[in-house]
Amino acid sequence: IVENGFNVFYRLGERASDNKSKALPPKNFTKWAEICKHIVMHYNDGWCHGYHFNIKYWEIWNEPDLKGFWNGTAEDYYGLYEITAKTLKEYDASLKIGGPCVASIKNENFTSEFLNYVVSHNIPIDFFSWHMYDSNPYNFYKASLYVRKLLDSYGLYGCENINTEWNIDILSPQRDKDSEKNAAFTASCLIAFQNCNLEYA
Repeated sequence: IVENGFNVFYRLGERASDNKSKALPPKNFTKWAEICKHIVMHYNDGWCHGYHFNIKYWEIWNEPDLKGFWNGTAEDYYGLYEITAKTLKEYDASLKIGGPCVASIKNENFTSEFLNYVVSHNIPIDFFSWHMYDSNPYNFYKASLYVRKLLDSYGLYGCENINTEWNIDILSPQRDKDSEKNAAFTASCLIAFQNCNLEYA
C-alpha cells in the first residue's frame, strides 16, 4: 500500500474466523489497548525495528454488531472502544480514532446507543464507520445522509462519516467482477457518493 503511494486505513481487531474464541472480547481491555498502542508505535514511530508510515486512521474492531465477529455484549464493545481510544489518543493526539464499524446502521446498540455512550463519557471519536451491501446505489446515498444526521444529532459535527465496506453483494456478484451490471453499479455509487456528506468509502 505504502510503496504504491496510498494511505493505510488500519483496522485493529479480529475478523470472522472458524475459531470462535477470536470473536470473544479480549480478557484484559487495558492490555489489549496497550498492544494496539505498540502496533501504532511500530508502524508510525519505528518502535521495535518498525516504520514511519504516518498512519492516521485507526478503526477499533470489525462489525461488533454481528455474532461471529464479536461475541460479547454491546456494553463490552463500548468499554473496549473507550479504553483503546483514550490510550491511543494519549499516546498521539493527532491520530484519527473511530468505529464501531457496524454491519447495519439500523442496529441501535451500535449506532445511537454507542454514540450516546461516547458523548456522555467524553470519549474520542474522529470518525464513525459503517458497512453496507446493497444492489441499489441510491440506498448508499440515503444511508450516508442518515449517518450524518445521526452524528449531528449528538453534536458530533466534526466526526467524519466513513463507509469502510461497500459492495453490490456480500459474496457474489462482487463489484470488481467483469460485467456490465457491476460496472454500472460502481459508477452509479461513485456518482452518489459525491453529494452525500461522506468523507471516504
